[in-house]
Amino acid sequence: MISSFLAKALDNVTRRLPVTLVIGNEAADCDSVVSAVSLSVLLTHKYKSCFVPMVSIPRAEFSLRTDSAAALSTARIDSSDLLFSDSLAISRFRNENAACRAVLADHNVPALSLTQCLPQLSIVGIVDHHVDEAQFTDCELMRTISPCGSATSLVALMFRDTDQPPIDSNLAKLMLAPILLDTVNLNKEFNRVTQQDIEAFDFLIRVIREGGDTAFDPTAYFNFLQNAKADVSGLSMVDLLIRDYKQSGFVGTNTGRQVELGISSVGTPVLDLIRKQPSIAGADGYWDAAEDTLRSFALKKELNILMVMTAYEDSADGAFKRELLLYSDSKDLSEFLCAQIEQNTDMELSRMEVDNRVADKIKWFAVGNTKMSRKLVQPILAGILESL
Repeated sequence: MISSFLAKALDNVTRRLPVTLVIGNEAADCDSVVSAVSLSVLLTHKYKSCFVPMVSIPRAEFSLRTDSAAALSTARIDSSDLLFSDSLAISRFRNENAACRAVLADHNVPALSLTQCLPQLSIVGIVDHHVDEAQFTDCELMRTISPCGSATSLVALMFRDTDQPPIDSNLAKLMLAPILLDTVNLNKEFNRVTQQDIEAFDFLIRVIREGGDTAFDPTAYFNFLQNAKADVSGLSMVDLLIRDYKQSGFVGTNTGRQVELGISSVGTPVLDLIRKQPSIAGADGYWDAAEDTLRSFALKKELNILMVMTAYEDSADGAFKRELLLYSDSKDLSEFLCAQIEQNTDMELSRMEVDNRVADKIKWFAVGNTKMSRKLVQPILAGILESL
């Protein structure tokens, strides 16, 4: 069902028929991709018009999203079935005089990269689980913003509350993937699971069971997805920075200073990350090489600050840990931000030692509160940078 739906959707784009895009966020993680795909299916059914999912990255970068690829494989979806930000067919939306109608999935404000790709965006709907940024408040179709573990949970509940929902076992398994990943298999210890996630899980499991797969094991499925996500053996440091990346711009209310912040989420320890780079001068050269990589990445993205948030299971003691690496060419901005986040009692930061040769540009922290994911840290950073 899903493959034929996607084929028809892409054909409608190519033939320049009227469509509404359903666009996931720029990280293009499993939740972003799956919520866009599944929401497109539901809205096409509900409104009897064509909704097309779009992945907000170039097609070549999709291979880095191993969790998304693994989830799509369970539904027999190939990346060739999807519309990407650099797909040739996207050009029609830049060349047409009419606005490009779009529903945002897993975000509620379009990123700069998206507005540059589609400058005539008209936001007609939102389904998201992040902090409400209070924009696009008069959406034509829906504006569903509710904090929960996964945006796909909100989509699943929309399916549940629809008469004769267009969902089968394959689509249910696909939708279950980001819910399990984002809630760590519904583990309440990570403070991500809400009642909405539990209800979405129950609904999707029921669809899977009623579809005939009575032996389906959600824990085994989670382990399969988690292993795919954790496999970074073939990825470089740059690959890992790109793999789960979001960017935001801020303007200081007191100074008018404009700040571009990029945040990469990485599933390995900081030291493992920097050792992905060839050492410049023996064992002591990893930090030098890492600084070069961070500088080049920040320049390419036109960033004032690049933050890397790591989350991983320590191989020594099995404990879940988080770290934060901050790079900036601006000494005053770096010192201001570091002072502010160190004072934040929610994050519980402690300084880690970096090589003296790069200490002016790179700051490294252990995060004591391991519940502080990017979704929780980003609003804190926004408040700090807007106070400039």
